[in-house]
Order: sequence, then structure tokens, then C-alpha cells
Amino acid sequence: MSFFYEIISNNPRIKSFPNCTYIEGPVLDVLIALRDKVHRGYRILSHPLTGNLPASRRLFLSVVVFKPSLQQEDHFVDLDSIKLVESALDIYRNSKPSFPLQSTKAMEDMQYLDEELIMPVLRQCGITSQEGVH
Repeated sequence: MSFFYEIISNNPRIKSFPNCTYIEGPVLDVLIALRDKVHRGYRILSHPLTGNLPASRRLFLSVVVFKPSLQQEDHFVDLDSIKLVESALDIYRNSKPSFPLQSTKAMEDMQYLDEELIMPVLRQCGITSQEGVH
């Protein structure tokens, strides 16, 4: 069975990767797009709360989803993925942003951190090479 992988991200450093759905908006918008994908039969491959970062301090989020190319059911919804994304949505909706306006350097650092957190999954899926070049 083959799979179709997709990245959902609001990180400008990730948007040029193959099969990236780039979200112009906050992390909450990424999670809503993720939930929509799950309802269309995708499964979450990378955890949306990875990195041990408090939701209130995270400005960028990249998540990898996959969908088997041949599904036995047309309307398959993965319950584990639904629970995971709904839990993440609850956490983000209940968090209060605790960061002041960020400098350009701080924003770049946050983008870099998000990229580094997702890179092992991208390499494992063959979306990017071992060196991180895409």
C-alpha cells in the first residue's frame, strides 16, 4: 500500500517543501486545517504538541499527515487522529499567549525550532533528504 504525505504548516521556512499546505495564520488555524484533513480521511503522523513547548509560546506549527492511496472505505476517519487534534485544539484554545511582540531574530529562531522538530518525520517519509535539503 502506498501513502500520500502532506505537511500542514504556518512556518515560512516549510512552505516551499513538497506537498505543503501553507496556512497564513496562527497555530490555531493550522490545527483547524489539520482537523479538516483528518475528517477527509488523513491520519496524523507527527504529533501537533511535539517539542515540549507551551502552547502559549508557540507561534509556528508544522504537522505531517498521510492518507493511504487505496482506502477500503470512502469515508474512513481515524479516531486516534480525531482525538489527538481535538485535544490539541482544546489546549491551544485555552492557552493565553504569553509572549511580547517578537523581534525578527526571535521569530526566525521560532521558525527554525519548528523546522528542526519536524525534520526527522520529513526525512523518514522521504519528503526531504538526510541533509535537510528539499
